Amino acid sequence: MSGLGAAAEPAGWRRDSEFWPPADVPAAAPAGFLQQLPSYQSALRRRAGGSQQRRAGAQGAAGQSAAEPRGPEQQGREPEARPAREQPLSIAEKRRLRDCQQADVKYLSGWKQWKRTSSKSLRKVLNEAKELSSHLELWRHDIHSIEGKFGTGIQSYFSFLRFLVLLNFIIFILMFSFVTLPSIISKYGIFNSSVAKVPPKNTEPHCTVYKPSSNEGLVYFYTYLKDLLSGTGFLEVTSLFYGYYTIDAAWLSVLNYNLPLAYLLATFAYLALSLIWIIKRSVNGFKHNLVHGEDQFQSYCNKVFAGWDFCITDPNAAQLKHRSLLYELQTDLEEERLKQKIADRTMKEKLRIYSLRICINIIVIAVLSGCFYSIYRATVFSQENSNDVSNTNFQANLLVQYLPSIVITLANFIAPQIFSFLITFEDYSPAFEIRLTLMRCVFVRLANIGVLLFSLWSQISDCATDECKACGYNYELYPCWESEVGQEMYKLTIFDFIIILAVTLFLDFPRKLLVTHCSCKPVQWCGLRVFGISDNVLEIIYGQTICWIGTFFSPLLPAIATIKYFIIFYIKKISLMHTCKPAARPLRASSSNFFFLVVLLIGLVLAFIPLGISIAHISSSKACGPFRSFNTSWAVVPDTVSGFPAALQQVLHGIASEAFAVPFFMVICLVMFYFIALARAHKRVVEQLREQLVMTSSGIISCGLFSYKRFECCSLRSKMLCGTGRVPGDINKPVIERIIRVDHAGEYGANRIYAGQMAVLGRSSVGPVIQQMWNQEKDHLKKFNDLMVAYRVRPTVLLPFWNVAGFVLGAGSALLGRKGAMACTVAVEESISDHYNSQIRTLVEEDPEKYRELLQIIKQFRDDELEHHDIGLEHDAKGAPAYSVLKTAIQLGCKAAIFLSERI
Repeated sequence: MSGLGAAAEPAGWRRDSEFWPPADVPAAAPAGFLQQLPSYQSALRRRAGGSQQRRAGAQGAAGQSAAEPRGPEQQGREPEARPAREQPLSIAEKRRLRDCQQADVKYLSGWKQWKRTSSKSLRKVLNEAKELSSHLELWRHDIHSIEGKFGTGIQSYFSFLRFLVLLNFIIFILMFSFVTLPSIISKYGIFNSSVAKVPPKNTEPHCTVYKPSSNEGLVYFYTYLKDLLSGTGFLEVTSLFYGYYTIDAAWLSVLNYNLPLAYLLATFAYLALSLIWIIKRSVNGFKHNLVHGEDQFQSYCNKVFAGWDFCITDPNAAQLKHRSLLYELQTDLEEERLKQKIADRTMKEKLRIYSLRICINIIVIAVLSGCFYSIYRATVFSQENSNDVSNTNFQANLLVQYLPSIVITLANFIAPQIFSFLITFEDYSPAFEIRLTLMRCVFVRLANIGVLLFSLWSQISDCATDECKACGYNYELYPCWESEVGQEMYKLTIFDFIIILAVTLFLDFPRKLLVTHCSCKPVQWCGLRVFGISDNVLEIIYGQTICWIGTFFSPLLPAIATIKYFIIFYIKKISLMHTCKPAARPLRASSSNFFFLVVLLIGLVLAFIPLGISIAHISSSKACGPFRSFNTSWAVVPDTVSGFPAALQQVLHGIASEAFAVPFFMVICLVMFYFIALARAHKRVVEQLREQLVMTSSGIISCGLFSYKRFECCSLRSKMLCGTGRVPGDINKPVIERIIRVDHAGEYGANRIYAGQMAVLGRSSVGPVIQQMWNQEKDHLKKFNDLMVAYRVRPTVLLPFWNVAGFVLGAGSALLGRKGAMACTVAVEESISDHYNSQIRTLVEEDPEKYRELLQIIKQFRDDELEHHDIGLEHDAKGAPAYSVLKTAIQLGCKAAIFLSERI
């Protein structure tokens, strides 16, 4: 700052070349979510620290030490409990602050001193425990090493793999503790336990026959290998599959353990646990994508000034990152060129490209249909012929058993290659090409599992005889169909692991040797295999979806998945380090983590569908499993509820009835709409704060040349507040919040009313008049959006409802003709203008000078509404049918909307 500027600067506005507001000016109180912003928290801490240091400096200048007694105004104040090391200050400032805090301790009461000491000790213990737990984190060193060599994009894949290992381990613990362990304890009579088996009632005897395939007599060694790979033979009768748990109740000492209910609740528990855990991990990524929307200029600045990954230490990875940044800039330029090309397209070119895209999508649908049909035929053939092949023909039997898995793997490999080739002809932007290809690959992988299950269910439900219909399923081919489905999921899991291992051993390593030791041009042109993050993530999500579906039919499948992913981690690490190269177009860590979790959530939702059908729709096996005494697996729930007291049964039946479900659904929708509206308001606040920060950067330069007043108007407060130099702290906050909230809701509803009228009368003679009034309402709404940001006011919860109600009112009145539309305008504008007059009286009674800008805005908008009212009368609004009744009804609705919007 120049000498003139520094001399003219009032006290308290400059400290160590930084600008600070005067200590006596009250700070704004932003909304709760803004108080969590790091910039706001930092500003509060530094302001508090700065004021303490200025007081300490003043005391030091007067010759007072920090340990001298304080004045009466400081005696009752508790010193800042935040550690000095967490303050964003220099070392010297932290030392002074620490001395002040230590000197203030002796003026506290004994209870407060003990509380402060206990809090400090507890915080220290928690920090040490957190540091210790970080050292116990699985693969901590390995993941940090990968991050250092290849950046955060590839590191996010291995972190995601670690998350799946932990998730499957927790699911295994859950199923083993509540299903497998009680069954084993009760079957072997441990702790004086016993098993109760109740024969199924009203069931034909032939439905209860189940003879698991077993190996009798002389058994060749490869038979055990076949059983191990296919889940048949000796594995079929173990606790790995559903058929093992043929127990109706287990007596553990004197405790009656309801195993069927525990089996069903454990299934719901692991699905709910997975859902909650995934949503919790994806919240941060969702916030990042919601709030940090970038325009092209910001994207360019971030790439140039903040695009480097400082975790990279490997020179090759650094060179790769250079090429990646260059590629991203080229991609941005290419997207801008394509946008211009799309804008300049003629109608003939549009017809050509749209026709080509339609043809390509037809080809995509044909490819998907071919994959689905192949999986269906392979599944039917495998199920019908798996028992017809001689056990001595090991290769043929194993091939028939694994035929669906082989076809699914081939479909997962061939279809994405076709999609990647076809996308080049559709003339999309590079970023959209990647997203569309990934979504197609996700769909084909997850849909293949659905087709497999559909094929199995079609075979299970295929009943042609009366004996079969009496059982409810094909008892001849599937006496224990749940175990059969579990075996299919088991084979898919094992085969998926074998393919991943085989690709690394028999493709990647030989390719690495050829590229290293062979100088042939074709070999060098092929190069090393690219470690594609998206492809590898789709592989493990595909396997995780199989695990979610199969856990109900094979309770110990999560243990196999845990071991599988544990080994895959080291396979992929070795492959990345020695046989593969990172992709030239890596994903960002933040966006990739969110993408991984979204695709994983899609897989979980897909798992809900077949499990829900199996539990609630398909008849349970009568020859095996814990649900053999029930028609379906879900039937155990009403059977358990029937044993509850009558009062509790009535409560549960009431909760399950439509009388409770419909209001509950409506409340949930309102809550959801509220959070959606709140998220949009927060995003709008962040966008406007970002714009104001851009203006601040130029205003700070002007501050040094002129005066601190200019700095105040360039700060993060709105321009309107800078007009008087007032801040939100010296106003009647509740009154202003109610005024701005209800006015914003009113202008929003008026916009929706005019939108509905334009949808009906937009091309009529009165259309331009309605459009003119609508444009003014848009300006009003924009202004109140700015006021909500300036005063930190949340929108009304009922905003989504006013969205629909306003449009319906506008369109409904327009259907009565132009007179009906004008009658609606007269009624609404008269109510709004009366409400504005009431607000003007309130503000004048408060302080007309303090609220001068807000009064001017409301007066101007009131005059505009009265003008609209007069326009409606000029266009014969009173000629509308039942004008008085219509006007009264609309105004009553407006008054109710005003009352609710002010308070909710």
